[in-house]
Amino acid sequence: MAATHSAAMRNITGVPDAHVTASSHPLPLTAEEEASLRVWMNTLAAFFLLLPFSYLAATYAAFVVKERATQAMLLQLASGCDYRVYWLGAAIWEWLNHALVCFATWIFFFIFDLTSVVGTTDKAFCTLVLLLAYGAAAVPLSFIYSLGFTDHAQTIVALSVVNFVTGFVLVNLDYVMRTSEHAGTAKTGEGLAHVWRIFPPFLLGEGLIMISTSEFAIDVSERDEDESWLDTFSSTGDKPSPFEWELAGRPVFLLLIQSVGYFGLLCFLHGSSAWARQKGIGPGAALTRRAASIRGRRGGGGAHTEEEDEDVRAEADAVDAAEPGTYDVAIDGLVKAYRTRANGPGSSSSARGSDPSLLSDEEPTRGSEGDRSQPSSGDWSLTCGVRNGVRTRVAVDRLSLGIRRGERFGLLGVNGAGKSTTLKVLCGDHPPTAGSVTVCGLSVTGDLSKVQRVIGYCPQFDPLLELMTGRETARMYAMLKGIPARDADAAADAVLRSVGLRKFADRPCGTILFLFPYGQSE
Repeated sequence: MAATHSAAMRNITGVPDAHVTASSHPLPLTAEEEASLRVWMNTLAAFFLLLPFSYLAATYAAFVVKERATQAMLLQLASGCDYRVYWLGAAIWEWLNHALVCFATWIFFFIFDLTSVVGTTDKAFCTLVLLLAYGAAAVPLSFIYSLGFTDHAQTIVALSVVNFVTGFVLVNLDYVMRTSEHAGTAKTGEGLAHVWRIFPPFLLGEGLIMISTSEFAIDVSERDEDESWLDTFSSTGDKPSPFEWELAGRPVFLLLIQSVGYFGLLCFLHGSSAWARQKGIGPGAALTRRAASIRGRRGGGGAHTEEEDEDVRAEADAVDAAEPGTYDVAIDGLVKAYRTRANGPGSSSSARGSDPSLLSDEEPTRGSEGDRSQPSSGDWSLTCGVRNGVRTRVAVDRLSLGIRRGERFGLLGVNGAGKSTTLKVLCGDHPPTAGSVTVCGLSVTGDLSKVQRVIGYCPQFDPLLELMTGRETARMYAMLKGIPARDADAAADAVLRSVGLRKFADRPCGTILFLFPYGQSE
């Protein structure tokens, strides 16, 4: 249009460089549109805040997974620390770290003038409470997720994805469905929101959006062609409290309830496995009953095979016939078996071989053509067969031994003989499949917490916390063993002096492990 008018002007005036300049200036936004735009931008900020908080919640589980993998957690529990105290201490520490991030984020809201979430005193306080409540619920839930992992790096990646889906994805899905022009879709979205609210990331996103849009109504009706997308939000003229139930009150309340509920579930999952085994229920119960019945048919720990050495027979007979209190540590007919997924040839249900449960002496294995032989005690781990892709491996086969008070006892054997497994059974890390294990007259299966108060355990690999010093580590375990706090420093110093590490006492354990790698420090 400007070029046409320029040509006409040059033709009329005869001026060769005459031209017309056209410019367009949109009308300024009204106060209503400016407020709507600000709400939109703040709502988007609330959406994308879920991304870093999804990763943040995933990091809560990394440390406990690393402690479990290095057996630092086992060492603390075996030293007398109650598992509820362990999880509570870990949760409080992670929540305090979360609180620091929340306060920093809250301050940045003021710096960047996000008035939709910190524009008033009520909004600012409600936003802070929501962020803190999210951490209180996300920490124990991350611990629950962590029970299925053994590598802390994989844990962070996997939980980041889980939190991203249950937070960012579900919040966007819920917003789209509930603001749909179709009544059926909106109603379905409202119903699904009750399910999504079991996830803390979803509640965080829902609460931030409700705080941002608390003074506006969302118009879900069909817009005319001349209406702007800014008309989606319209001011209500009211300034409701963000703590109202239909706004951020419900997310905050549910997050606080979940913080208690998820922590209770965590403790239940940790403590119920031993109870389930004792009651004969759970995935390993059939294997335990099978092993116990086989041991009973063999006459307990005193039954022998022809290949057993005389000293092995004598030790088993002595333990089997001993009166209570004779031995400080008594292991009678210990069997420890594992059920693992079989791979490769022979993993199908039609594979030839023995039953996947523990073999009895009456159950022959098929050898060469026409030959039927009894499996020896040393061949159990090799002869346990495969059924439905599940293989039974026997790590400890009817071990019997007794250790009297004051004895120094060394358990020797080739790699894979079951030494580490036996020690893990003694300290309660692994439950026995069959047989009895007692320490100072206390059963490992029935009185594990009392057993752990009277034993000490050093895993095969260094279970040290790298950022703690040697003195702090020794002091922590002294207090776990019941030494009063006033005497813990002296006890720690005495231990460090006795093992020649006093000059390294105030160095972080990670630097000591660097100076003395595994093998040299053994």
